[in-house]
Amino acid sequence: MATSKTNNVVYVQRLLPATPQEVFDAWIDPDSLAAWMRPDEITSTSAELDVHVGGSYRIVMRSATAEYIHTGEYLEIHPYERLDFTWRASADWPQASIVTVELLPQQDGTQLELTHERLPDEESVANFQGGWQSVVEKFAMHLHAPAEAESNRR
Repeated sequence: MATSKTNNVVYVQRLLPATPQEVFDAWIDPDSLAAWMRPDEITSTSAELDVHVGGSYRIVMRSATAEYIHTGEYLEIHPYERLDFTWRASADWPQASIVTVELLPQQDGTQLELTHERLPDEESVANFQGGWQSVVEKFAMHLHAPAEAESNRR
């Protein structure tokens, strides 16, 4: 998994074991998203998604000691290729940042390229870099799990 951070931007890249359609569908399905959108110490997540340009989402992440509410609006949706949406990490975060998820078909899966820009400061960059790395790793495991379950049934 490649990562970088520059100028208040986080970039995470990972080859995922699924087709672009499977990756896209897992990203826009609330039950699926709740299963893997759990960075670091997060123990449970709930998600409400209204997936269309101008639609909104609300993701609530819970740890043993806190609850984190994330909201935003879908800016662009290109099925199986790209999602762009605003991201507010809490009600008191004054400016929305922008997340772009690009899906590039590969012979052995899908290359996910996630860019999170317009972060307010270096501390946010460091926090989100670790958070997105953790999320993408859990996403890869989530996508791999159905394939394992299917092969175990044979």
